Amino acid sequence: MLLQLRRAGLIHSQRGPDGGYWLARPAADIALADVVASAAQEPSAPAGLTARRPPPEP
Repeated sequence: MLLQLRRAGLIHSQRGPDGGYWLARPAADIALADVVASAAQEPSAPAGLTARRPPPEP
């Protein structure tokens, strides 16, 4: 979910000990519809991760 919000430009993120997430713009400028629209987007795996495949049938 956070990845989708970041890709929609609603939040920023920072890695590391002082890292975290924060709003990309004032809360008053973010509509609930913006959040819902970002959640409705097809989620994708972060770089380096792939979808799990079912085991082969015997």
